[in-house]
Order: sequence, then C-alpha cells, then structure tokens
Amino acid sequence: MPVNKNFRRTLPEGRYGKFIKWSSRLGSTISQAQGATSWYLDSRTFDGPTGINSQMINYFGDAVNAVANGTSAPDKALAAAAQGVAQVLANINW
Repeated sequence: MPVNKNFRRTLPEGRYGKFIKWSSRLGSTISQAQGATSWYLDSRTFDGPTGINSQMINYFGDAVNAVANGTSAPDKALAAAAQGVAQVLANINW
C-alpha cells in the first residue's frame, strides 16, 4: 500500500504534543488531544466479524448507508443504530 509521506499517524503519547502543536497541519488536532477519548469505531483492531468494534461499525455503517441511499430518515437510522449499540453493550455487560 502506498504511503502518503505528508500524512503520518499522530504520536501516541501526550508528551510529544508540545513538539507538534505548532504544526500548520496538525496543530488544531493536537491542541484538542488532551480531552480526546476513543470509541468503538476505531479501525484496524482485527477483532473479527463478531468483535465489539466490528459490530459497532456495522450498526453505524448501516445507519449512514440508509440515510445516504434515501431508505431511512436520519432520526430513524440513528435510533436503529442506538438500539444496536445498546444490544452490543448489553451483550458484553457494559
């Protein structure tokens, strides 16, 4: 896979933020990193089709596609996604 050398993953440790917060490309993102949290839509977790991330991605993907295809109103698509998320979280005793 070709790599765009102008785009790099941000460094995982907060202490490195001070070195790149003045970057014209990453500065605004890095300045918000202190309060950032993760959610189940992170890619490349390799948790398989039955993993929590894959299940969450499917529910949100279905909602986005339903709205984009015009088969559902946004509020109904998000309500369906919310039910799916609640079901997945209940299955793992969240």
